[in-house]
Amino acid sequence: MPKLDLEVESVWERQPEEDDEAYRAFVVYRDLGPDASVAAACRKALQREPAAEELQQWEQWALDWLWEERARRYREATDEATQRARELTERWRRTREFFDRADERPQPKGFAGVILGPWHQMVRSYRRWARDYAERRYLMAQEAAAKRSARPKRKRTLAERWTLFIQRLRSAPEAEEQKGLRGRLFKLRTRASELFKTRPGRVLLI
Repeated sequence: MPKLDLEVESVWERQPEEDDEAYRAFVVYRDLGPDASVAAACRKALQREPAAEELQQWEQWALDWLWEERARRYREATDEATQRARELTERWRRTREFFDRADERPQPKGFAGVILGPWHQMVRSYRRWARDYAERRYLMAQEAAAKRSARPKRKRTLAERWTLFIQRLRSAPEAEEQKGLRGRLFKLRTRASELFKTRPGRVLLI
């Protein structure tokens, strides 16, 4: 029986030891939704009633590769990404309505319109450009945030957390030494030593 870690990123994707036939069977099961069953997935893939041996093979795959839990995590990630996309669409709609209302302000008439008309048109053009630019940046940022949040985070093991803790302890004195005047003198001394090693016949004047 394979050893599957459910905490890995995108556990619903094909795993290292999972053969192609078993993964294709899982995809059929996964795409049936929360009411999926192994028998229904097998029937859909074969387009007929499965034989006892075939159904037994699918049930063994489902047990070995934790189909139910992997499919559940896939649906959660998909639902979260879909919800964030809906929120993004709604925010975009409200932003466009706000700027559209600003563009609908009436232009001054008469002599004031002749004097201020070009300036008013320039302001409207700038607002339109600023709106489009802000929308593009906002959409790109929101899309990136949605992708990051929808991607499951792999939990660090105890050994990884301990290694990171030791690395931070070792790097703390070096970071402290490079602060303030002492740090600048340390950098100058290091740079001078490196230059002297590469050019031993020259005298450095600082």
